[in-house]
Amino acid sequence: MAALSLLLPVMHPTHRPPRNDTKGIAIALSIIAAWALLFFHACWRVRLPGLPGTSAAAGAQQQQQSSHWLDVLLTFMALEFINTGLFITTRECRGT
Repeated sequence: MAALSLLLPVMHPTHRPPRNDTKGIAIALSIIAAWALLFFHACWRVRLPGLPGTSAAAGAQQQQQSSHWLDVLLTFMALEFINTGLFITTRECRGT
């Protein structure tokens, strides 16, 4: 047992808590704002083809073009990325 303790390096704690929480709060608020903007865009701006109000047969006043496939894809990918960031930020705030 003594030989094993000679082989293992001595571990010193290197983590120090930050002096203030300004940077962490700014990061959390920016992720929340990005999520809110993307969610608004996904719910109200992205138009999927085949849904009511996006077809050519819809009334002239309510006729809206469906969104480009790249907009739909990038919005979905960005929402998934931001959802992951939101989860990680929430988990780190709880300290678990």
